[in-house]
Amino acid sequence: MKKIFLLLILVLVSCETTNKQEPQTQLDFPFEPSYQKDWKMGNQENVLLIQNLHKTLLDGEFDRVTEFISDTIVMSMGDGSRVSGIDNFKELLEVYKDANLRDYNLGVNFPIISEDGHEWVINWDAVTYDTADGPVRMRYQEAYRISGGKIVFVNQFTKPVLD
Repeated sequence: MKKIFLLLILVLVSCETTNKQEPQTQLDFPFEPSYQKDWKMGNQENVLLIQNLHKTLLDGEFDRVTEFISDTIVMSMGDGSRVSGIDNFKELLEVYKDANLRDYNLGVNFPIISEDGHEWVINWDAVTYDTADGPVRMRYQEAYRISGGKIVFVNQFTKPVLD
C-alpha cells in the first residue's frame, strides 16, 4: 500500500502543470485611438437585447420595436442621415413595414464595455428587403450603445451586396 501511495505521489508530482504565460511584447502602435483605447468584453444580455430587436423586426412586430429603444434614441444611419428621438424613430420604422425583411444572416455580434463604462454591442449582419426598384441585399456594421437595458445610440454603416 505504501508503494502505491508513493507511486501516486510521484505521478501527481510529475504531472504537475504550470500555467506559464508568455510575456507580452509591448507594441508601439503608430496611431492612438481617438475614442477609446481599452475595451473589455461586456454582458451577453446586451447581445440578447439586440438579437431580440432583430427578431421582432423580422417577425414584422414593428409596434414592439420601441420596447428595445430609449425615448432619446439617436441613430446615425448608413446613408449619413441622423434620426433622433423615439417619434422620429417610429416614422423610420414605417418605411420598413412593407419591406418584407428576410434572409437575415448574423455574422458577428459581441458585447463590449469601453474604458469609460459605455456598454456596446458590435453587430455585423445582412438582410434582404424589397424596394420600389426590386429586392436589395444589404450588409450592415452596427454599434449599439446600451444604457439602462435600452438602445440609446446606433452607429450604422451599410453596403449593398453586389452579385
